[in-house]
Amino acid sequence: DRPVLETMLFAICLEDTTVQEAESCYAKLLAEFPDLNEIRVSSVSEIERAFEGQSDSEWRAFRVRSVLQYVFEKSFAFEFEGLRKKTLELATKQLAKIKHLSTFVRNYTLQSVIGV
Repeated sequence: DRPVLETMLFAICLEDTTVQEAESCYAKLLAEFPDLNEIRVSSVSEIERAFEGQSDSEWRAFRVRSVLQYVFEKSFAFEFEGLRKKTLELATKQLAKIKHLSTFVRNYTLQSVIGV
């Protein structure tokens, strides 16, 4: 039930962990920063604190920031809901343009948003 962008961020939290741990990290990420723009302009080490105790915390933080930078630079807003209206093929191509997304994050996002 999350917006597309938040679904992608949650998928980064969820990869290689449990749903409970992902929910906890996701909540911590949103609690530690006043808004998504603050996360986008923060350093990887600052974002990494939200992933404390998870594997690859630095890599997760980097991917979160990369996603936010991509979306913001594309539309100058944190809005990615247009992905819902695309066909599977077009949505897959759109997600492929975002560097550093894992196959898991892409597939989780597609399944959650488009329902494939």
